[in-house]
Amino acid sequence: MLYNFIVGFSFLLIATFSYWYSSKLAVYKNTSFFLSFLVVLISYTIAGSFKLLSEKYLSHYSLILMFTLLIFVQIYLGKILFKENFKKSAIASILSIVVTIIIGLPILVLAGIALTYLNIKQG
Repeated sequence: MLYNFIVGFSFLLIATFSYWYSSKLAVYKNTSFFLSFLVVLISYTIAGSFKLLSEKYLSHYSLILMFTLLIFVQIYLGKILFKENFKKSAIASILSIVVTIIIGLPILVLAGIALTYLNIKQG
């Protein structure tokens, strides 16, 4: 349980940094790490709960719909919280997902390798 919390929180911080950085690349007027955290927290929570609820009925399509919903919610929240137009919010949202994947995957893979090594060493 603690492991899931640590992985989830670290992924949330990675996604927050990615959205903040992407908002800088999309030339937002005001960029704030706290507002980026709120955008990411709310959008990932909505997308994750949608996937959890729709997994039984939509099976294979729930992942595709989750990412689509994630992008739309991030665009909408970016428009509201940062008071930017649709184009800048869309660029920041799509770049955010790409940067999160680029940063997050190696970190999660290295963490998995380290945990496997520690479990082998203990046993």
